[in-house]
Amino acid sequence: MEFYARKINFGGSWREREADISQYDIDNLHTLCDFFIDNRPLIKLQFLRNKCFIYTNNLELSEQLDLLGMFEEVRVSEVAIARPRNTVKSRYPGYQLRIYFKPIDITETERHNIIQFIDNNDHSIKMNVGMERFYGGTQARGRYLTLRDYYFIDLKDERLASMLELTCPGIIRKTMDIIYDDK
Repeated sequence: MEFYARKINFGGSWREREADISQYDIDNLHTLCDFFIDNRPLIKLQFLRNKCFIYTNNLELSEQLDLLGMFEEVRVSEVAIARPRNTVKSRYPGYQLRIYFKPIDITETERHNIIQFIDNNDHSIKMNVGMERFYGGTQARGRYLTLRDYYFIDLKDERLASMLELTCPGIIRKTMDIIYDDK
């Protein structure tokens, strides 16, 4: 049997980090945090290792960020969203409603009820990859007794949402109407 050498990174993923943080950097971080706190309702932040993406509908905020002078590059991209609020696009025709699940732990009985519901209505349901893993997974160490917030199913009939709620109450986080491109 061949073993692969495992690389252990004791320094974390920030190997280039400096031993001491300068007061200049501390002041800049506080200024930036204050900016984010003041504009919290208007922005969505996504942090990567050495990048930060800021999503907003207010283009003036990008100008304000640029004026702070802390970024090497402030790039603005505009996206036109031409669909109604609380809708989602699908590439699989025939489905009317998308159901997202609450991120909760469930019992084995509730899991069995969900799987039974899917089995009984499989001709009217389309699952995403995560939900398919939940559906086909084994009970090893309770891994599949947790619903994740990214699990969803698409339904051909809106009445199935009520049936699912009756089958296993309190697992639906939100429902969204499905729309299709006019091609």
